[in-house]
Amino acid sequence: MTRFFRFLALGGHLGMIAVVLLGFGYFAPPTSVPPALVLIALVLPLLIPLRGILHGRLYTHAWVSMLALGYFAIAVDIAYNRSGVERWIGLIMVACSVAMFFGDVYWVKLEARRRRHA
Repeated sequence: MTRFFRFLALGGHLGMIAVVLLGFGYFAPPTSVPPALVLIALVLPLLIPLRGILHGRLYTHAWVSMLALGYFAIAVDIAYNRSGVERWIGLIMVACSVAMFFGDVYWVKLEARRRRHA
């Protein structure tokens, strides 16, 4: 069960990076601000903890779960207020942020319990 939540967290995190890069870089680039600014603002916070996530560090997974909540709020806003391709991008971001949040939270819980009893 621990492996499932680890893969869920990794999939959500890497999926969020891919959705932001493809969605706002290729499929629906923003018109009111430079696309590079949006990509830097949305991708950089996901790249900073990537090494800790890939190495399975508990502390990194714990605080990335809080980061996922910010992306959830952004994704819900995009999914609710936009139409067409941008709405689909928002819905996929919602799915990735939910996967990232629950994967991180439950992996930290189960892995900490396993390490404590080992």
